[in-house]
Amino acid sequence: MKKIKGTSLVELMIVLACFSVIALSVYGLTTQTQLFNYNLNAWNDLTEWSQTAINKLNLELTQGSLLYQNDALGQAYQGSLQMDPAYPVITTTLLPVSDSIGTFHQDTVGTTRTGNALMFVKDCVPFIGNTVTDTRRVDVYQLVYYYLSTTNKPISGKSQSIRLVRWISKEFADYNQVMAIPAGAPRQTFVLNMIANRQITHLWLPHNTPATAFYGISFAGVIDAVPNPAYAIGYSTVENFITGMGLGYASIAWNTCAQFSTPDTVPKFARASAIGSGFPNGFEVQVIGPSGGRQILIRIVPTYYVFLNKTLASTEVTAIVTLREY
Repeated sequence: MKKIKGTSLVELMIVLACFSVIALSVYGLTTQTQLFNYNLNAWNDLTEWSQTAINKLNLELTQGSLLYQNDALGQAYQGSLQMDPAYPVITTTLLPVSDSIGTFHQDTVGTTRTGNALMFVKDCVPFIGNTVTDTRRVDVYQLVYYYLSTTNKPISGKSQSIRLVRWISKEFADYNQVMAIPAGAPRQTFVLNMIANRQITHLWLPHNTPATAFYGISFAGVIDAVPNPAYAIGYSTVENFITGMGLGYASIAWNTCAQFSTPDTVPKFARASAIGSGFPNGFEVQVIGPSGGRQILIRIVPTYYVFLNKTLASTEVTAIVTLREY
């Protein structure tokens, strides 16, 4: 009888063992590659989002003409803003305090110069209109407020995520310039044109407190004789300023702690506080220089939760912008 050659059980087991080793090696290599790609994509997203945001903020600040600080005037304006309940302000929000002769540096114990909010007035396109007898030009402004707001989207041990919100007021025109137009038909005609073409219904006195700064305009073109002390400054836009933030997989970074640790340490300039929602978290603002040339330092640290290996990726963007108050 002819002997039939074949594969023995031992040889088959050896082959299977070799294939298992190769498969495990390939799986490990694939997992590492996948993890690297996830981390790379997260970092690329954060870099793109944050750089776009800081560039927009930089451009907007160059249009600024008045910066508010953490003093009586700044706090009064914060309290006069009409807020959108969908974007609540965190309770630990502070505007920065300017140091006219100092430098950018970490706050010392007992001194808080760093803020985690930014509020300023920016110049808009002026309004040019007829007054019956001639054509006049008046300055138009908007108030801009950047602040942190939480959402009920958990991220890496935290029950909430943070987003950076951009709040922009409705437009208001310069009170002194409008009142310089002759009373009667010329002023009324100009004001009616302003309402019809730009929907501007209030005049503003720069540098006044909000209780003495805003004068209403009726739809008949009549300007209030006295300012409205209870005027709530209305908004035209409230938005999540950085794409993806506050959605659970991405957030403005919380302060660095045992349960939330990002590659970029938070904070860098402020003294960290764990009270309430914490201060300052991943948005820091410092101001130095005189009013004619304020230097504003902005630091933003967004973070991204990588689900594959349950870690946080982050990036840091900073900018120093000049704002000239007048």
